[in-house]
Amino acid sequence: MAIKKQQRKFSFEFPRASKAVFRSTGLLAFFALIFATFYYSSRWYQTAWPIDKVAFQHQPVYLDKKDILKLIDNQSPRGMWAIDIEELQDLVVELPWVRSVEIRKIWPDQLSLNIIEHQPVARFDSLVLTQSNTLINVNENIQKFKGLPEIKVAEREELSTAIYADIWQEYKQLRLNFELIELELYTLHVDTINNWKLTFTNGLEINLGRKDHLSRVERLVNVYSSVKPKNKLARIDLRYNNGFAVEWKKEAEQEG
Repeated sequence: MAIKKQQRKFSFEFPRASKAVFRSTGLLAFFALIFATFYYSSRWYQTAWPIDKVAFQHQPVYLDKKDILKLIDNQSPRGMWAIDIEELQDLVVELPWVRSVEIRKIWPDQLSLNIIEHQPVARFDSLVLTQSNTLINVNENIQKFKGLPEIKVAEREELSTAIYADIWQEYKQLRLNFELIELELYTLHVDTINNWKLTFTNGLEINLGRKDHLSRVERLVNVYSSVKPKNKLARIDLRYNNGFAVEWKKEAEQEG
């Protein structure tokens, strides 16, 4: 009679604590994989197709291109995919002389900038007033603006941009009036008590006083043809209600 051997079955069971560790390790590995995938994908996205060229549709006249290039170089990210054009435009328009800017991507590696600059109209010592009534300090590049009409204002740190703009508007009207009598305005000086003094390219000086500048100049324009000899005029004082005083050059007085 055959005797069957009993077969023993062996089973292994992990302790509950071991199962928890295994599951936790698996989850950590899973999340680490997701993080690594996201991290390296993000880095690739930020640096893919790096910007290599910057083109200007119009060459800046007053703006230093180095300032813009430095601004772009400092951007992070710098890849063509990831760079925020609107944010970059907001930064560029804050630079002096930039009135507006439009930036476009030109694939694969170029940015195209269309910059409209502020246009200077007058110089107040080291400050330049632009056509859009903004003030820009040009102390380091003052020579570039020597050809602008020059207006000197005492205690300028107390003045607002609006006051500078008002002075410029009145200056323009005065200049037009003097052109009627062939006098070319050179500089305007406004002293601490708001007294206006004008200098012309022929050396003539005119004191307008503190008020009624336009009406006083119109009065001079109406009678200027009778003032002779004009080439001997040194100074004219218009601070009178019904007329003006004339000072002749010294050589003219000696000849008289």
